[in-house]
Amino acid sequence: SSSRVFAGELYGTGGGGYSSWFDFDNSNNQVQDNPERHDYNVDQYVDQFIQHAMAQAADTQTDHQLWASGTDFNYQNAEHWYHNLDKLIHYVNQNGTVNAF
Repeated sequence: SSSRVFAGELYGTGGGGYSSWFDFDNSNNQVQDNPERHDYNVDQYVDQFIQHAMAQAADTQTDHQLWASGTDFNYQNAEHWYHNLDKLIHYVNQNGTVNAF
């Protein structure tokens, strides 16, 4: 049949999903992309993102992934969260291993 039902639990869910390591709720937790800073960490975030994307790809039957992230109160500082998420998506796409959007 040409139609399929997408049903089931989202990968990465359960008490926070991907926000268990995408923890941008605290102002100390951020994607730091200035290599002159002591807390430069963009490479670690990109590597972790790619590892998780590849792990999910091994467990799903589609080329597209939907990542569940967070619980009800994870995004109280939305500007900080989305600023860091935008940085992460930018650097993941620069890497070229996976395409994030």
